[in-house]
Amino acid sequence: MKVLLVKNDFDDPEILLEMFKSLFKNMKSKEENGYIAIYFTYDNNLDIIHVLNALETELVGSIHAYISEDRSEDRLDKEIPIAINLLNELPLGVYSFKEALLRVKNIENKKEILNYILAGSGINETFILEFAKNNLNVSQASKAMFIHRNTMIYKLNKLKANSQFDLTNFNDAYILYSLLENK
Repeated sequence: MKVLLVKNDFDDPEILLEMFKSLFKNMKSKEENGYIAIYFTYDNNLDIIHVLNALETELVGSIHAYISEDRSEDRLDKEIPIAINLLNELPLGVYSFKEALLRVKNIENKKEILNYILAGSGINETFILEFAKNNLNVSQASKAMFIHRNTMIYKLNKLKANSQFDLTNFNDAYILYSLLENK
């Protein structure tokens, strides 16, 4: 399941909901802090971006929106307030979680966001620091941390499965590293 957050600047938000009902089966929606949260199951984010672009040109001019990755509904419920706080710091546009984290200059609730991302992975701040110090190299980092290479790979895979953050990817590692309070 994914969630689409759209700033509710519409005279009639039902128009937006009707457009997406034709695209998504089993869609549900709710209003949250000035945003419409649309829960849906769909694989192609590009189609969603095209619909949002059509909305921009036809209805309102500019859209402020967020599209999540595929997550459980419980996890999405925890992600929505974080995403709204990030969106409120960004100019109009359509963002993913990672894009929003990369673009916001001064993130206020870093610890909360990091805890959300790392939940259930077995990875902590020290792990991220050591992994970064070892150039995102699994073999070097596992030796430096005195853990078996397979244990490290297991934790990295668990992080990726839970949050879609791949600590071996530079952009993802940069985001996680930037969320650390004490570098």
